[in-house]
Amino acid sequence: MLATDSLPHIGRIAERHPGLRLTIDRVGGRGGNMHEYLRQIYDAFGPARMFWGTDITKMPCAWRQCVTMFTEALSWLPARDKPLVMGQAVCAWWRWKKPSTTMEDRR
Repeated sequence: MLATDSLPHIGRIAERHPGLRLTIDRVGGRGGNMHEYLRQIYDAFGPARMFWGTDITKMPCAWRQCVTMFTEALSWLPARDKPLVMGQAVCAWWRWKKPSTTMEDRR
């Protein structure tokens, strides 16, 4: 959910329903120094609850830059955690099953 001005309300809901799975979109809707916000999220929740994503239609940069910000520009993000942040964690969070074959296996 996009929670720009609702984070305190959503926090209270989460406290009352500890088993509820919530995904806050776009770092809560705040812009600015993204590296600082991302580090706070990582420190608070860890890589298993921090998911990469982008709405490329609203980005002022190329897709590659959106990806490399996480894979190359976040010097504090350990290499072992990048696969989690870049897709594994969101699949686990929403209990999505991994495909049994890769694209190359299908050729």
